[in-house]
Amino acid sequence: MVHANNNVKTAISRGHAMNDQMFVETLIITSSFFAIAVVLVLSVLLIERTG
Repeated sequence: MVHANNNVKTAISRGHAMNDQMFVETLIITSSFFAIAVVLVLSVLLIERTG
């Protein structure tokens, strides 16, 4: 985990992070997955609280 984080930091410091298409696509897919998961959890909690 530290190794991958170090690679991301060096890529960002060199300015190649946004040029790496695979990294950008992975970031978009991961953030979309977490956003959908958060929306589902919050909606279930809201329904359980009101219902």
